[in-house]
Amino acid sequence: MPKTLEALALHHADWMDGDIRGFLDAVESEPPSAAGWTGFARMFGRQLYPGPVESPEEDGEVEQLPF
Repeated sequence: MPKTLEALALHHADWMDGDIRGFLDAVESEPPSAAGWTGFARMFGRQLYPGPVESPEEDGEVEQLPF
């Protein structure tokens, strides 16, 4: 039988995992604008800011997002 502290830690880890997955799904499904913002993400009730979109390097390679 789990103890309260262990159950609380597991609950928050699971909640955080869902939020991270939701963020990644939102960014992957709708790439950010040039200003760095996604469209409205219903799960979070706002636009998300994964960072500015970087322009392609001079040698033609496109830098991947860190996730």
